[in-house]
Order: sequence, then C-alpha cells, then structure tokens
Amino acid sequence: MPPLCQLLRRLARRKHLLSSYHKRKHLGFAKCYRNLDWTQVLWSDGTKMTLLSITSKGPGNIVRIHGIMDSIKYHKILDQYLAASARRLKVGCGWIFQQDNDPKQTSIFTQKWFTDHRIKVVQW
Repeated sequence: MPPLCQLLRRLARRKHLLSSYHKRKHLGFAKCYRNLDWTQVLWSDGTKMTLLSITSKGPGNIVRIHGIMDSIKYHKILDQYLAASARRLKVGCGWIFQQDNDPKQTSIFTQKWFTDHRIKVVQW
C-alpha cells in the first residue's frame, strides 16, 4: 500500500438532474408498467464487446460481439440466443423482452422481427 502522502483525491463526476420532461416520461413509464410481473421480463444489456440477458432468476447467455453490431448482427444474435436464454432461465410462457432504445433495436426491421417471432417488448 502506498504511503498516505501518495494518495490522490478524486471527485465524483457531476451529473445533470432530470428535467421536468424526463420526470414526466419516467412517471408515465412507471404507471404504465406498475402491474407488470417483472419476473417474466428478460432484460438485455450490452457493451461494445458483449450482449447479455438476465432475469430475476439469474443471467442468461452472454454473447461475445466481434466487430460493430448492426441490425443484421443483432437479429442473428436474437435468433441464436434469445429463445434459448428464455428456455434455460425458465421464464415461462408470455415472457417479455426489455432492451435499450438503441437505433438498431428500435428500427422498423427489428420491430418486424419481434412481431414475426411473437415476442412482446417493453416500450419505453
């Protein structure tokens, strides 16, 4: 451990407070989904290198992403891993998928994919 004289002080980065618009949007989302059984939701989260799914029962498949992910690559990942994660995690029938509002995830092409595969998506 370095001597005390070598320790550096750090300040947390300042974050903007929510605007009135964002507060209304958050409240609207909360009211819309307050009766949703959140144990039936399959969550997704991604970084530049991985995409993972998680539920209240634990993590699903973690997919390593090579290169830049576009809509086509996103659909291939969904085709290969989404239903498999839902089955493995035993979320049951009628599960709902939650994803970020990234353009490749909200594109008409992706919305059609979810409709064609009869997968409900949390709208926010």
